Amino acid sequence: MTPGSGSDAPAIVKLFDSKGQLLQQSDLDMIQLAQVEWSEDSVMISDIFWKLEK
Repeated sequence: MTPGSGSDAPAIVKLFDSKGQLLQQSDLDMIQLAQVEWSEDSVMISDIFWKLEK
């Protein structure tokens, strides 16, 4: 890793329910650029889209 590139780190994003059960998991190339958007029935993290079940 070169100096100054620590914020370019990849990550694994995980979605859990209220009981701690893993619902979804996906790789993310650069965690610093991640943007999270929640709606009533979905969540979008950068270009990852997950439909939430009721």
